[in-house]
Amino acid sequence: MFQKKDFIIIALVCFILGFLLVRQLYLSTETQRIKKGEEEQLLALEISRLIKANTDLRLEIQELATTAEKYRRSLEDKKSATEEVSKNLEKYKIIAGVTRIEGPGVEIKIESDMAKEQMVDLVNALRNIGIEGISINGRRLTISSYFAAGQSGLFLNGQKLEKPYTIWVIGNAPLIKEALERKGGIIEQLQVETKEGQIKIEERDKLILEAA
Repeated sequence: MFQKKDFIIIALVCFILGFLLVRQLYLSTETQRIKKGEEEQLLALEISRLIKANTDLRLEIQELATTAEKYRRSLEDKKSATEEVSKNLEKYKIIAGVTRIEGPGVEIKIESDMAKEQMVDLVNALRNIGIEGISINGRRLTISSYFAAGQSGLFLNGQKLEKPYTIWVIGNAPLIKEALERKGGIIEQLQVETKEGQIKIEERDKLILEAA
């Protein structure tokens, strides 16, 4: 038979066990709360790190895009410069007469004798109109071409020019013809000076000037 003191001891043991269980539950809950707080803090740090990494990545992408744009513009400028150089080179080749050219233009035929000064004036007038090339009796004029007068007639680059003088001019045919035939222009002056000479101007769809 249990005595009274035995019940007291059992009750005391149960109380102590209950206290320990409650304490353990409290500690477990507190530990979970601490762990949860640490996880939230770690998560916040991870989110902050990801945000910074994302920001850095966007900045890097922006820098790369800026660099790419600079390279693109540089290439375009280089391409534009190359095209400009090529265009100017072709232009100077034409002026120098070292390249074959073809295109529409006018044919001028002069039957009368021409003084050196008259031919020079005509050539200069044509160049002032803005033509691409000139040839006289099949000989291409260049920047180094020159005329000379001799007892037997007119010479181009040391070679005699025979009549009739056939001048081919490549360029805007209607514009050239209009400029030459205008009142008081070079053709009218030549007709007055030569008197007996006849000068004909005709448009041509295609003329070919070989390289000098």
